[in-house]
Amino acid sequence: LDLSLGSQHLLIISALPAFILNKILVEVLAVVRKLHAKGFTIIYITHFMDEAIEADRVVVMDCGKIVKVGTAKEIFIDVEGIKKIGLDVPIAAEMAYRLRKKGIKLPKDILTVEDLSAALN
Repeated sequence: LDLSLGSQHLLIISALPAFILNKILVEVLAVVRKLHAKGFTIIYITHFMDEAIEADRVVVMDCGKIVKVGTAKEIFIDVEGIKKIGLDVPIAAEMAYRLRKKGIKLPKDILTVEDLSAALN
């Protein structure tokens, strides 16, 4: 859905189906990034937190109510809080969380595999 708002543009993408092949998803996300770079405002609705980490701002909803708003790092630093409302966290954030519970010292703001790899080196 493309809505013109004067000189601004808004693109709303609502929860892409889970059966979309990874290659197609990568291509869709590349187009979304290009549109964002050209000044589009993107509202991307997803249940996949590894996609949400790319957003400038994340809005977490539970039962239709906004429960958290912030950057991906601000949101996913609270692994236990996110899990309490029934959501997952990005895979690398989950791995870092479990490693910290085992006593390995890692930063709390790890979101990506690259972040985790850098912190472990």
